[in-house]
Amino acid sequence: MLAHSIVSGAGRLAEYATPEGLEKLRQRFEARVDRDGPIVGPGLGQCWVWTGSRTRSGYASIYTRVNGRRSYTLAHRVAWYLEHGSLPDTDIVQVCGVRHCVRCSHLVDTEHRITGLVLTDDDVRAMRFERAAVDGGPRPKVRDLAAKYGISVGAASLILNGRRRRLDP
Repeated sequence: MLAHSIVSGAGRLAEYATPEGLEKLRQRFEARVDRDGPIVGPGLGQCWVWTGSRTRSGYASIYTRVNGRRSYTLAHRVAWYLEHGSLPDTDIVQVCGVRHCVRCSHLVDTEHRITGLVLTDDDVRAMRFERAAVDGGPRPKVRDLAAKYGISVGAASLILNGRRRRLDP
């Protein structure tokens, strides 16, 4: 329930819509970013690691104001908001797979990324079959399957969990 509440849309950041509020948010945000993070994939460049607070599941979070009250917002969503000026209705995931990375070039809107996929139904079935390790071998990591099929880790996770690309029987 906590994770769902801190992933809400642009209304959570509406109080920062003025130029002064936006600049204050940007300064608070930038003060907690370490731009010398790891390089986890070819062509991605360094992660920008969040040095502020994190959720129990490891996602970066920052205090924001909602209706005059302090509340947590996921920092990668704030990064997206600062870069694009609005938030999508869908999830934003890190293509690098680092949950506390806030670099905008590592962030992708899952709906846009998934609908743009060129995966056939056979590809999706094969990916799910491999993940199930039906042959008795070791179960591959989601990150490895994502790289094999040329999609983000977030997109692969959504597909493997059946939340995207439901197949007709």
